[in-house]
Amino acid sequence: MFYTIIRGIVGVILHIFFRIRVIGEFNPVEGERYVIASNHRNLLDPLVLGVIFKQKISFMAKQELFENKILAKIIYGLNAFPVNRTGNDIAALKKAVKLLKEGKNVGIFIEGTRVNSYDPQNAKAGPILIANMGKAKIIPVFIESNYKLFSKINIYIRDPYDVVINKASGDDSYQEQARKVLNIIYNG
Repeated sequence: MFYTIIRGIVGVILHIFFRIRVIGEFNPVEGERYVIASNHRNLLDPLVLGVIFKQKISFMAKQELFENKILAKIIYGLNAFPVNRTGNDIAALKKAVKLLKEGKNVGIFIEGTRVNSYDPQNAKAGPILIANMGKAKIIPVFIESNYKLFSKINIYIRDPYDVVINKASGDDSYQEQARKVLNIIYNG
């Protein structure tokens, strides 16, 4: 309920101050699981994605956001969960996979932090690992905006990406697929 109310309020505010345009569609298939993997340029990105996707998204958010108890309650109320970005956060990984197995969408910024330009080396393998473990498809999304008042926010929803891991190639396969997904996000 809290998510729905906040989503509605934020949606009205965003549509007043920005011209939001969505290119592409997300047509979820009943019974499918999805990881929404996006670039991340601005603090408003998760709010924009939460508004344009009709289905709820549980975002992985940096642990530091949860240090303030009041902010933490709000963020938890918006279905987000913390991740420690300094190492391999097994608890966050398990949480994301559990959410997928419950049929919920998980949102992850594939570069791990805010980034202003495309660099394939910024791709993190975590979203690929999570999608593989949760038997989910990845929905690559590119957000294009400078977030100046009354400017455009273009959201490009790319075609679903199927994660296929070749066990013989090991971890490199996860990283290589992460680079492919990041390329799809930025370049279509």
